[in-house]
Amino acid sequence: MSVALEAKIAARQRALSAQGLLRQRQTLFTDHSVDVSPRFLFEGRSYLNFSSNDYLGLSRSPELIEALHTAAQQYGVGGGASPLVTGYSEAHFALEQRLCELTGHQGALLFSSGFSANTALMKTLFDKQDVVIADKLVHASIIDGLRDSGAEFKRFLHNSLESAERLLSRHSASALITESVFSMDGDCAPIAALSALCRQHQAWLIVDDAHGFGVLEGFDHGNAAERIDVQVVTFGKALGCQGAAILGSKALIDFLVSNAREYIYSTAFSPANAALALAATEHCRTHPELRHKLVENIKLFKELCHSANVPLLGSDTAIQPLIIGDTLQTLRVADALKAAGIWVGAIRPPTVPVGSARLRITLSASHSAGDITHCVNVLAQVLQGANVPRVSERELNTKAPDVRADNIAERFSAAANSYQDHNKLQRLSAASLLNGFSVKGNLLDIGAGPGTRFDSQHTADDPPRVFALDVALGMLQKLKQTYPHYQSICADAEQLPFGDNTMDCIYSNLALQWCVDFPAAVAEMARVLKPKGECHITVVADGSLKQLAALGLRVNAFSPMDALRSAFDLKQWQLFDLELMPITVHFDTLKALLYSIKGVGASVQSHHACASQANEIHRLRGRKDWLALVSRAETLRHAEGLPLTYQIAQIRARRLG
Repeated sequence: MSVALEAKIAARQRALSAQGLLRQRQTLFTDHSVDVSPRFLFEGRSYLNFSSNDYLGLSRSPELIEALHTAAQQYGVGGGASPLVTGYSEAHFALEQRLCELTGHQGALLFSSGFSANTALMKTLFDKQDVVIADKLVHASIIDGLRDSGAEFKRFLHNSLESAERLLSRHSASALITESVFSMDGDCAPIAALSALCRQHQAWLIVDDAHGFGVLEGFDHGNAAERIDVQVVTFGKALGCQGAAILGSKALIDFLVSNAREYIYSTAFSPANAALALAATEHCRTHPELRHKLVENIKLFKELCHSANVPLLGSDTAIQPLIIGDTLQTLRVADALKAAGIWVGAIRPPTVPVGSARLRITLSASHSAGDITHCVNVLAQVLQGANVPRVSERELNTKAPDVRADNIAERFSAAANSYQDHNKLQRLSAASLLNGFSVKGNLLDIGAGPGTRFDSQHTADDPPRVFALDVALGMLQKLKQTYPHYQSICADAEQLPFGDNTMDCIYSNLALQWCVDFPAAVAEMARVLKPKGECHITVVADGSLKQLAALGLRVNAFSPMDALRSAFDLKQWQLFDLELMPITVHFDTLKALLYSIKGVGASVQSHHACASQANEIHRLRGRKDWLALVSRAETLRHAEGLPLTYQIAQIRARRLG
């Protein structure tokens, strides 16, 4: 036994438990008191199930149960070997052929799960020579597969055609990846428009159709291949059984058969399950009334929630998310629903973005109108008792906070406690920026950090309502200690979780240089600002941190002034102040200088290339290397201390309209 591993496991489990992120299995039993109903038993009690992906209720279908029984008698219960040995049967062949007929693809390849299908596709198809563009909210299996492939991986803003087109225009991409229905938000991708973009830029369109296949209209029209180059379908959602398939050209399928390790080195998906999936596909196709019932149930649920002022996202599918935000609060709400006999999943990070923990309510054709009415009534009562904000209080539109707990967010969260000790630059920049505006109404602070005091920007009897937005949950927790009346929101600037024309003023001090797509952030500011609303921002610009470059250290390639200016569409904006300000801060020691950068997250590598590609980054291998670096730094010392100079772009603009 490894004592170190045991200790590591215990420590990590304790940390997850403290954050409300510990995951545990719960043993459920079939409720035999009902024939076909979304109910199960847990610890002797019957629960109404609003957590399943069994969208059409087929997992309990008597016809499909009989189909599996017949198939098991004919083929046995196991695959027996790899598909490339003796594991590929007539049942597999028949299912693949039928899937091709229904979608128009030339070939199909079966897997035991959608996760293994996605990872196999990504790892096998792409390598370090490829650039792949994907929606920010694609499934974890896609992300894992792409990371393993070595391909350069770019992500566009969720369902944003403009963001996707910008990335396709900048990069010679091999493929663009999205989902038909997004599993945690329930919204649908604009497949036709994305297909047109991919054709224009000669990139493949790959669609994870796990939550759409069998549910969305037209799944069996035989023309999916006209718009989608590669389609991954699963049988465990709408079809109510098990397994998955990759659909594409014959050349692709032949390539995967020869190279996909998940396929080559796994026992085949069982022929009985293949026969069941074929029967489920036909049942779904010949019983359109199931999809019609699901659509009716979705409509009823949304209407009842609207009447009860229950704040849903803008989904028209069976997946209906309700954002709570705080992880522990989400667990408490889910537990309260379970106490009332309603089972709804509490979805937490890292499955969803930090700060957007939610109830993921899923509907089925097997739910009755009474089931749905009861669920909404209980949900409204629980939310009221838990004091969860309603739609009218949030003033949010239907977009979920779109932020991943990525490297930048983690670094800023880690820096939260020490931020105020090392933010000399931020204080100097803020002094200039705050001197130039006054505000009333709704003020949005983007990249709020630990918070900014806006006392001098308004009259005493008319303070603004401050919305503090940051990618780092740790920063927002720090902010709440000083400014409990600010509304804190964990999200990013490129997809602001606010309705159109809701903000009177936007303030951002030295935050937007970390955006993946600065023009997208500017477009979002234009969207949420009211006509004649103003934005006042500072951004670290090109030419900053030359002292670091002189020491041979990495310097991020910040945007030049021209690029920052061009992001403001003059059809939407009036620029009334645009200047470049050099600000130099001084430090007693090199350690303090470097710590100041790290402490505010500025050492995080940007999404752009490093400015000094010709200079090798010095790796400090010991005290000797460190002392040599200190010696070089001392040659730069001024009377005030070791200098560090930033070029700060200060931009003030007014929204036209």
